[in-house]
Amino acid sequence: RASVKRVIHEVTRSSTTAIRLAPNQPQPLIERAGVLASLGREDEALATYQRAIDLIENGSEEQADIGPRGSLYLAYTGMARLLLSQGRIEDAATLVQTILEARPDVAQVHILAGDLARTQGQRVQALTAFRDALALAPANALANVRVGDLLLEADRLGEARDAYETALGSEPGYLPATLGLARVLSRSGDAALSTSGGELSDADRANLERARTLLQDVLAQEPTNRAAQMAVLPGYSHRWVRRSGRP
Repeated sequence: RASVKRVIHEVTRSSTTAIRLAPNQPQPLIERAGVLASLGREDEALATYQRAIDLIENGSEEQADIGPRGSLYLAYTGMARLLLSQGRIEDAATLVQTILEARPDVAQVHILAGDLARTQGQRVQALTAFRDALALAPANALANVRVGDLLLEADRLGEARDAYETALGSEPGYLPATLGLARVLSRSGDAALSTSGGELSDADRANLERARTLLQDVLAQEPTNRAAQMAVLPGYSHRWVRRSGRP
């Protein structure tokens, strides 16, 4: 925690210096807003993102022609995510549409659009947006996890597993992918128990054992991870736990 605090302090100090030296440049404001958001100072973060967006949209004629070039799209995605977290869906949707039209070449923008659609209960649109992100960045771990989550909800276990495996292949140890894959394997094991009369194949047993190991990996990194706790402590696959004698 001390090292994290040091990093935040350094980023805050450097962004403050950059803003003072170049008050008309949006990038330092975006960096500062990200730090404020991580500290839970959402109102300050929103105001800082807005200052950056104002500079992008109302700057020089040359800047206005270019729009949110490079990483400047982060002003829009950062602000939109804060708005989503506050339940300000319409405001977030307006911002998402703006940046989606300006930067359709950025995978993170499509992920944001998918998250917005999912918040609104539009699962088909969300899946389309996440797959648009993968078309731009096939190895993107977050986009693969988002796809996996939606496929898991639809009980499309094989496709969900592929998505989580791809995420872990590009980012080993990525917790959302690890937990998602454990859920797929556990649910597959339950399905096998339901159809086999309680007799599992070696492959099914291996999958359930892997699910157990993955959940333990999550808890090793995040002991307070509620989803992993609920999966492990009661016996994430109750029938398998009782039959195998596992604690």
